[in-house]
Amino acid sequence: MSLYLTILINKKYAMLRVPNSIFELPALCSRFLYRTGLVVGLLIFFSTQIVFAQSESVIDRIEAVEQISDVSQRVEAAVTLLKEQTGNDDEAYLNRILQLIKGDIPRLQGVGSQVDAALEAGEVFHSGRKYDAALLFYTMARDAAKKGRDSLRLAHAYYATGKLHRERSENYKAEEALSTALVIYRSHGTRVQVADAYSQLGTLKTRLGEYDKAIALIQNALSIHQYLQEPRGIASNHNQLGGIYLRMGEYKQALIHLEQSIDMFDEAGAGAEKLSPMLNTAGIYRGMGEYEDALDQYEDILDLANSIGNARYTAIALQGRGSARQALGQYGDAASDYLTALSITDSLEMKSLKAHLYNNLGNVQDLLGNSERAMEYYEACLDLRQEMGDKRGIAEVENNIATLLEQRGDISGALARYERGLSINRELSNRSGIIFNLVNITYIHIQREEYEEALEGAEEALMLAQLTDDRRSEQFANRYLGVVYLNTGDHNKALQHAQRSLELAEDLGSVEEQMKSHEELTKIYAALKRSEEAQEAFSKYRSLRDSLQSESVTQKVTELETLYETREKQREIESLQREKDIQRLRFRAVQDSLETVEQLKRVAELETILLEERRQRELDSVDQRNYLDRLEDRQRIQELELDSAQQKAKEDRIAWIANVSIGGGVLIFVVAVIFFLLYRSKKRAIDLLRNTQEQLITQEKLASLGQLTAGIAHEIQNPLNFVNNFSDVARELAIEGREDILENNSLDDAAKVKELKALLKDIEGNSTRVNEHGQRASNIVKQMLMHAHTSTGEPVDVDVNTLLSEVVALAYHGKKAQGEIGEMEIEKAFDETGAVTKADPQDLSRVFVNILNNAFDAMGEKREKAGGEYQPRIVLKTESKEHGIVIHIRDNGPGIPTQALEDIFQPFFTTKPSGKGTGLGLSLSHDIIVKKLGGKLDVRSKQNEFTEFVIELPTA
Repeated sequence: MSLYLTILINKKYAMLRVPNSIFELPALCSRFLYRTGLVVGLLIFFSTQIVFAQSESVIDRIEAVEQISDVSQRVEAAVTLLKEQTGNDDEAYLNRILQLIKGDIPRLQGVGSQVDAALEAGEVFHSGRKYDAALLFYTMARDAAKKGRDSLRLAHAYYATGKLHRERSENYKAEEALSTALVIYRSHGTRVQVADAYSQLGTLKTRLGEYDKAIALIQNALSIHQYLQEPRGIASNHNQLGGIYLRMGEYKQALIHLEQSIDMFDEAGAGAEKLSPMLNTAGIYRGMGEYEDALDQYEDILDLANSIGNARYTAIALQGRGSARQALGQYGDAASDYLTALSITDSLEMKSLKAHLYNNLGNVQDLLGNSERAMEYYEACLDLRQEMGDKRGIAEVENNIATLLEQRGDISGALARYERGLSINRELSNRSGIIFNLVNITYIHIQREEYEEALEGAEEALMLAQLTDDRRSEQFANRYLGVVYLNTGDHNKALQHAQRSLELAEDLGSVEEQMKSHEELTKIYAALKRSEEAQEAFSKYRSLRDSLQSESVTQKVTELETLYETREKQREIESLQREKDIQRLRFRAVQDSLETVEQLKRVAELETILLEERRQRELDSVDQRNYLDRLEDRQRIQELELDSAQQKAKEDRIAWIANVSIGGGVLIFVVAVIFFLLYRSKKRAIDLLRNTQEQLITQEKLASLGQLTAGIAHEIQNPLNFVNNFSDVARELAIEGREDILENNSLDDAAKVKELKALLKDIEGNSTRVNEHGQRASNIVKQMLMHAHTSTGEPVDVDVNTLLSEVVALAYHGKKAQGEIGEMEIEKAFDETGAVTKADPQDLSRVFVNILNNAFDAMGEKREKAGGEYQPRIVLKTESKEHGIVIHIRDNGPGIPTQALEDIFQPFFTTKPSGKGTGLGLSLSHDIIVKKLGGKLDVRSKQNEFTEFVIELPTA
């Protein structure tokens, strides 16, 4: 009798029973299928009823909200319902609430109520990661604030929009929105709002790899938070700075800021906010090679993130833990962490982390020797980072692709990729990245025997490595220079660099590099015909080589022994399990009296398999086990990738079916409306920004004209005084002469005639002086009109010496008349041969006025602080050179801070207090000189000593 086992679902319990005969089997199966179907049907029915009940409850609440007559109360109730339903993924319900709020907001009384309601609804959708809906309401808030001219609420709307774009990795849109919010906050907002805008922009600049700008922005935010004594803000800014220094490889500076951040969060009782500095600290441990400490830190982060349900930080911590495991050679566990994190990023739209995970998976595949799969991951990472505009990330993945191509033997392709990475790192001023690229490019040039190019790259790498105290890169550069000089015949320089390479390798404890340095020394000594030293270097090279080979073999044997022991334990477990299976079958056979020939044969077969496996296990070689283990690692990673892809495909298919069956028509309508509104709002925003820019530029022009008005008034007053005085004297002389002639009839008197002649001569002289000063006043008026008239844009010949003299006089007297500055020295050193250029006089005057006014303001501030000991001084100098005219404007003011020099020509950047400067003067000046006139505008400064602007213009 054969053995059939069937699961039976009875009314009271499930039982395991052997059918009495083969004919009883169909009836048992029929009953089994009937009862199973009944249970499944009941489960489906009850779950459907629950879903329908929940759906009806939500619909009832929406309908109740729609019945509220008061608009403000209806919007408030709808937003409350929206907050409760953010976890609901039913698009039909959410769209119904969205349409209700969207239709009611314009009906609210007052602009403030409309903007506040739109922002609140947007924030609810934003927190639920419904980004398109959130953007719709933020746009409504911006439009309402613009219409009502509510600057502060307009800044709130731009700020919220910028944060949304930043989370979606839409970096350039985020920068535009946050910069606009910052400009408005600085004029109308509180210090806290300004600090928040600085912090958000700093985070964005960090993502873009612009670290110097990011540090300057976050330092501004930190200063404000310290002034306000706001501990959470201070802690957050320290965390941001620590993260930036971590990316720059400055670990000590990073740890200082991160420790301060964690301590301040602890004092404030902000447990969840500690996750970010904890992640950065774990990153430092990774960067320093302390991987076990990093793993411990990541475990703490995962515990905290899971306890508070923060999926975002869970994904980030998984990525970090995977990197630490990868560094320890635990490739299977690392890939598991990466794939788990990747599945989380799909639902959270974490593009930046997703790009990192693609890059990490590419590295793992490369280490496992699967170069094709690695290249697929790298290309996916590159596409995503290019979409985000992540320059530093692009350089990183370009280098990874280059290394992969180099391993394949595609030297030309690798060189092109390394050069792309070098170009980006130079743009970002990333010294560590520049050094990495230069070292690898040098190595490729040496392989191709392109020694001139190799020499150039190695020398630059050596210089940068010494500047940054990167001793490992310095060692590589010295060794490569030794190779280059050996092959170009300069044996003495080759010896010098090879010896330095050996010293650094010994300091670093790198046996492999010591061996390579001794190998180069052997060749160099042989070329110099120093046979004894060559023999000694060769002996050391051979000794180190044998030592490395021995260590390598020992390490490999140890690894294989470990793998063998692990596999042996696994097989012992499997063997014990099979023995238990045999014993259980024998026991069942005896118990049921079923020891048939078939069962005994099955037992014998199992015993035979067990003996065969034992014999085969003894015959397996160590190399075969190692290969199987490596193959299982690859298979495990592929299975994880497949499971992740299948799970995602399943979820996508379910979501697609639900959307099509329930709300397809509504969804299409809403999407069309959203795209139309987005297009219209974007067009309006662009028009507003363009109008705002034109207004600011016009304001800056009018400001410069207004600053000259006082100087013009002072200049024109002097000739007018002369005209008045000389005309009075002439009038008195004429009256006196008329009286002598008409009343005294003195023409017959010779003495009187002589006196009258003298009077007429005086009148003639006074008339001449009146004419001269009248002409002077006329010239001043012409200069004023020239400055104020609308430019035609056509360049004319301009005498730079004359124009600069006129502008400095007007600007100085204007500042002096306004009481903003006292007496000062103005030194002129003009080129006697003349300095004529083709330009619009109005544009060039505006450049001079902007630079001079900044100089006057700075010297005025220094004079207030220094007192009578300080004497302000301006030096104006022109030079005629072959390539054009060079203009120097130098003051002895307080100078410009070093961190501000890079941004001095950026729009809206100013070091002046709020309300005193627009930040557009030097930006406009730079555009006029560089873009319009084709010249150059540079600035040099030393704090507490001087600031000098240098303008280069082409000759006429």
